[in-house]
Amino acid sequence: MIQYLIHSTVLALLLYGSYRIWLRKQTFFQWNRIWLLLVPVLSIALPFIHIDFGIDILPDTTAVKDLVNQPVYYDPLMDTNSLTLAEEVNNKIDLNWWLIIYVAGALVSLTCFILQRLKISVIRKASTLKFINNIPVYQIPRLENAFSVDGHIYMNSDLENKDFEIIFKHESVHVIQKHYLDLRFYVLLKIILWFHPMVYLLQKELKLIHEFIADQSCASHKENYTELLLNQTFNTKELSFANSFFNHSHLKNRIKMIHKPLSQKTKIFNYILIIPIALSSLIYTSCVTEPQEEEIIIIEEELSYEDKEALDEFPIEGQTKISKEQYEKFLEWLKINHPDMYPKETISEVSSYTTIDVTLPFSVVDEHPYPNTCDNEIDKKICTQEFISKHVADNFDYKGFNLAQGRYKITAQFKINANGQVVSIQTGAKTPELENEAKRVLKLLPKFVPGKHKGKDVGVFYALPIIFEVNK
Repeated sequence: MIQYLIHSTVLALLLYGSYRIWLRKQTFFQWNRIWLLLVPVLSIALPFIHIDFGIDILPDTTAVKDLVNQPVYYDPLMDTNSLTLAEEVNNKIDLNWWLIIYVAGALVSLTCFILQRLKISVIRKASTLKFINNIPVYQIPRLENAFSVDGHIYMNSDLENKDFEIIFKHESVHVIQKHYLDLRFYVLLKIILWFHPMVYLLQKELKLIHEFIADQSCASHKENYTELLLNQTFNTKELSFANSFFNHSHLKNRIKMIHKPLSQKTKIFNYILIIPIALSSLIYTSCVTEPQEEEIIIIEEELSYEDKEALDEFPIEGQTKISKEQYEKFLEWLKINHPDMYPKETISEVSSYTTIDVTLPFSVVDEHPYPNTCDNEIDKKICTQEFISKHVADNFDYKGFNLAQGRYKITAQFKINANGQVVSIQTGAKTPELENEAKRVLKLLPKFVPGKHKGKDVGVFYALPIIFEVNK
């Protein structure tokens, strides 16, 4: 999402900057109108479009490597200040503050629009409706500013006939060319993208183009028309979705553009700029690829249900499901690096061997090992997991190690043997102090009621991470 927002914003800046530098001063007003309507459309749509140009560029695999280098565990502990149980974190209300801020901003923008519509309703109730050239015109006494909204014109009924005709002709151009549809589009953008400054800049430019188009259509007598603009008093507040005849901020530019000679026809080729900008965006989108989940997850149908369950508890790096061949390689690695944790025989042959020779994954055994405090619990597996998590959270202390600010992870694995004792503790961390602290805490675990498989006491392999953040 962040990459999309950056891409979209840069594209909008390029299109807007091109308009300001090469197109804004041209008298091709209809082309400028189209350009300003296309800027948000292209900025939103192009980053989503992926076209295969046949360019083979390797994706950035950093994110994939980060995932592959992280073991998969079933019961992570998370903490922001001190080591905290995952269950305790889950019990807290997880508020997405960015989403809350976005929704609040959208509601504020929508409320402003509704209030402006209510102002129009009040004005309409106090007006007299007439149809001039099939255009509805609401005439209101002492209305300070003429404007058009949604194909309706609102004018001061006290205007002199000459001024009334000129202003009506101007506002009728807005109605006939449906400028109000352009403004509706931008009102919708301001509600959805209220946080984006480009929306406000583009809307301001578009409203100015609307005035240029209307002025060009009715300024046959430039001096008289300019005098009318200068002689009127206009103190009303502008409506974001209305085309107003009088506007302080636009007055200078409008008068300059009224007296400006028409641009040379060759200048229209400046609008071709949109092609290289759009093409550059498409090439960038097509060449930049994000890591996909499929690159790090392999699902093999030939794995048995028991194998898949067992693999969820093994510290296989970066994969929740692996092939049979990878599983065998992992067992070879375990045999070389941690022979005391290596399952001497396969699960199907457990019944023919003594309990001392067998170590099984936690999720596979028929009856899970559990502490005495779980005697009365129906689900011994969950009770044991919660007990070990709470034990680590209550006893782990990293505050004396003078750690730098950041996120830390300790990998820990151990065996609850056939006698219920915690043995073969293995830990991995960035510093020896953290490794030793994790070992100290795990050694404090009490004796368990041993696990059973097919009626026999067996050793059980258990793995968990200890993850915490240091904030200073």
